[in-house]
Amino acid sequence: MLRQRLPAQIALGMANPVAGDQIKMTNHDWAFSIQALQARLGVQRLQIINDFTALALALPSIHSAHLVQIGGTVALPFAPKALVGAGTGLGVSGLLPTDANDHWVAIAGEGGHVTLAAQTETEYRVIELIRHRYGHVSAERVLSGQGLVDLYLALRQLKKETPVDVAGAAEITAWALQDKDPLAQQSIEMFAGFLGSVLATWH
Repeated sequence: MLRQRLPAQIALGMANPVAGDQIKMTNHDWAFSIQALQARLGVQRLQIINDFTALALALPSIHSAHLVQIGGTVALPFAPKALVGAGTGLGVSGLLPTDANDHWVAIAGEGGHVTLAAQTETEYRVIELIRHRYGHVSAERVLSGQGLVDLYLALRQLKKETPVDVAGAAEITAWALQDKDPLAQQSIEMFAGFLGSVLATWH
């Protein structure tokens, strides 16, 4: 049986900061050495980059119909491009133009760990309730799957509603879409508002 040949060079995107040879995942107990993995795979080059840095590099290939303009009236072809995505955490990256020849540089960072700011009195009180539970309230503490659950539970506590068991973010979303729970709808709206405030920093 012939063994499938690996390419000479491999690039992998990981939901993790990449600095140096040793990789230790933020939301998992997996850790490894890039050099050791390269040797084990037997490839000439192994490049590990942050997953949202990889996604940001794809932004110029995405049709404008699938992008959302932030501010202004006319989209500039070589303006900075932002990328955010909520999941187990909050992925944040973007592209900055380097010249007028469609050359870009990707931003590699952990923007989801910035402190979440409140815009209204209700948001401030919700953040305070979450802070009492976790300490520092980062953007990804709220703008993530578990964050939506925490946001909903904080709103229930703020409104002095009876505590409930929540299976996860999907259940809260279903309640909102089915008009079963006004607080679920408010949670979704507040989630979107917080996400908008993160995007607004690019304006």
